[in-house]
Amino acid sequence: MKDPYMVAPGRSGKRPWFIGLGVLLLIAGAGFALYTWLMLSWSYADGERAGVLQKFSRKGWICKTYEGELALYVVGGVAPQIWYFSTRDPTVAGRLTQMVGRNVRLRYDEHRGVPTTCFGDTNKQYVKGLPDYKGDVAGVWDAADVSIFDAAFAGTPVGLKLVPSTLDASAFFSGLGYVDAGIECPADGAVTISGTWVAAGNWTMAPAA
Repeated sequence: MKDPYMVAPGRSGKRPWFIGLGVLLLIAGAGFALYTWLMLSWSYADGERAGVLQKFSRKGWICKTYEGELALYVVGGVAPQIWYFSTRDPTVAGRLTQMVGRNVRLRYDEHRGVPTTCFGDTNKQYVKGLPDYKGDVAGVWDAADVSIFDAAFAGTPVGLKLVPSTLDASAFFSGLGYVDAGIECPADGAVTISGTWVAAGNWTMAPAA
């Protein structure tokens, strides 16, 4: 009777070494992926930062990531404190690219212990987005009031006060913003002006909610 446990001649009862190595690598890869996912899902801290966006670029040898530098305060003769951050959102990156040199406020999450820089430089803050403060203004040309063009030509943030309703002047939004302006002169009809604005820092609402 043939012994069912007999090993065929010329064959080893042991598994090839590379199968065990493959299993170990698979387990290690799964553990690495799980740890990375946990670090990116769990936020150590979150909040907002405001300052001058002095640098924003896409860099990396293999994994290209969006990296930025925010100067938290700018005082003549004093080196500013630099806050480094990353973002993985192409939409946010596109907006930040257009705002280099301006005052901005950013919402962020801080993820510590991320084991790879493919998601942004390790142990940096990850920007989630910008407060979406922007809008349009329009009116009829008044030669006695050309403040919208003064604001547009300034090239720097100006103080804005937006009153949603003329029936209640006590309710308004205010803050610094950049302004663009235009004028339309039809052959017949009233001359009109229009413009767009975008926030350049913290804004407040009165009365406070």
